[in-house]
Amino acid sequence: MNYLLLFLYIYQSSMLSIFTQIMPILLAEHGFNYEQQGLFSLVAYPFFFKIIFAPFIDLFHFKSLGRRRSYILPCTILMSFNLFWQSSLDIQHNYLLFCLIGLFNATFLGMQDIAIDGFAADLCKKSNESSAHILNVGYTIGSSFLANFIFHSLNKYQLCSLSTYLKMISVFGLLMATYLLLKVKEEPNTQLIRKLTGFRQVIKGIFGNENLITLSLLLFFDRYGVAPIESTFRIKLTELKFNKAYVSFMDTAIIPLKIGVGFVYHKYFSKYNFEYYGYVQGFRLISCLFAILTVFLVDVVKVNDTLSYIALFIASTTWWIVFNLTFIVRGNFQMKITTPGYEATTLALMNSLGSLGGKTGFSLCMFLTEYVNYYCFACFALVAQLLFTLKSIKLYKRLYNVPLEKYSIIRQNLKSE
Repeated sequence: MNYLLLFLYIYQSSMLSIFTQIMPILLAEHGFNYEQQGLFSLVAYPFFFKIIFAPFIDLFHFKSLGRRRSYILPCTILMSFNLFWQSSLDIQHNYLLFCLIGLFNATFLGMQDIAIDGFAADLCKKSNESSAHILNVGYTIGSSFLANFIFHSLNKYQLCSLSTYLKMISVFGLLMATYLLLKVKEEPNTQLIRKLTGFRQVIKGIFGNENLITLSLLLFFDRYGVAPIESTFRIKLTELKFNKAYVSFMDTAIIPLKIGVGFVYHKYFSKYNFEYYGYVQGFRLISCLFAILTVFLVDVVKVNDTLSYIALFIASTTWWIVFNLTFIVRGNFQMKITTPGYEATTLALMNSLGSLGGKTGFSLCMFLTEYVNYYCFACFALVAQLLFTLKSIKLYKRLYNVPLEKYSIIRQNLKSE
């Protein structure tokens, strides 16, 4: 089941990378300006507002399929067929249609993500596994290997087109859906709840839980400051004519390091848990600083190619080590505080606001860099994030020490009608 979960996260990250890594760079290569790139970034927003669907997904399902398969199966099939159709379109002449297709896929990707996270919570609570580590490995393979190596590296030498990549992910999704349908059986849900009453109580419980809301807002602003720097880094490299294949090979080469972070953390540093997240999060500022300096050296100082790629390697390595570390530490804590029976809703709230902070920061940067100097904007974001990080350290410690029952959105199970 852990391998199944791994492949589900690989599929999901490969889908998400279309929005976050592939399309932004292709748009930049095809001469679309920052404002057009910012407009395209808006189509992914349904994925980041997935909390809207979460209570329905926790409460309503088909008994014959199970709580999680009721959503994972149809969403995967719909997105896969949609990708296959999209593979026949040319981005240069179908910009608006690409936006509409992206909007459709982002909506179903968000619903699928909720169900997969709930599936992860169900499995990992039984086997005492770290779902955050499994998620981290799946996302690393999907985004770093499939998006970076398979697409960007091979696309540079015209060995893999966008059409080929979309078809490949489409076939992968259909194979996953077939396996889920024929080979996977979910245990029946033993919790008996009154559906509509339960839905109202979940909504009330979310907005009435001060600790959960505080944590979710902290995660939102944690991502907001560094996101413009992280998200636009690749686009700036494309504009500066970095060899896309070299950049992709570099990211692929450090995949074992990205995955190894999780193993090293669990073996030697797991005592530094979410209580210290505020300090760990501060390291992301250092990785963003390396990213800014790399772009500045190439764009303004005009250093030679060798030094450029050395600086890029340092920036990428620092960036990904810290990102994976914070991802695992945060994910483990989030899984720990989920409400039994409503895991998908609890995770969707925190993940939605955290991801939304990153996405709004990216979109804002895309629109503003048409009118504001990129380096001024990046430095302002970095300073603002530093001040926020220093301020939030005590808050993270306090939230870690809150009893688990204080995070519950449902105080007791409701009896069935």
